Amino acid sequence: MRILLILALIFCLVGCSGHLAYPDDDPPLTQVIFVTSHGWHTGLVLPAQTVFAQIPALAERFPQARLLEIGWGDEGFYQADEITSGLTLQALLWPSPSVMHVVAMWGEPKQVFPQAEQQRLCLSDTALQKLLEFVAGSFALDPMNQPVPLRAGIYGNSQFYRAEGSYHAFNTCNRWTARALTQASIPRPAGLYLRAQSVMDWLESLPAPFHCHAESLK
Repeated sequence: MRILLILALIFCLVGCSGHLAYPDDDPPLTQVIFVTSHGWHTGLVLPAQTVFAQIPALAERFPQARLLEIGWGDEGFYQADEITSGLTLQALLWPSPSVMHVVAMWGEPKQVFPQAEQQRLCLSDTALQKLLEFVAGSFALDPMNQPVPLRAGIYGNSQFYRAEGSYHAFNTCNRWTARALTQASIPRPAGLYLRAQSVMDWLESLPAPFHCHAESLK
């Protein structure tokens, strides 16, 4: 019980300091992406063609995709057919291998995942490229510099891949999402961002220029 209380406190740690600056000096923010929250887990939704340019192997696996939802997480917990308290504690208390989860999408998140929370964001061309480089660097590669496929994903047309880095209580899927967005020059107050809601609250608080209103992704 004491361990569970400590973990609950850890997951409630959210930074509340820092300054969110408007991107006045940045190039135009014309590249549309999404961040989705499925409750405990967040993922990035990116234009498929831009991802394919960075990771060509995904074009072979998802040739018809318009968008790709990409997330990072614990190997055992993420791929489990049934989530148990033992799996949850193991994922949090001991560093463990990680995986990438890639999902082909035919439309925007509100169409594909109507129950999921989402944030639409706009980035500059340069910021999107930095984000793509971070995402590509999260995939573990085989000796031929190709992503390593694992089992089929957990919903839709999806696939797991071997990932770089270890998952633990202070390096969660949501912290990965926050780090990825920070690479894209999105200002982030100090904090661990271990919970999905902390990520979504941060994005909700961003200045207006980041909340683009383009009709749709091309």
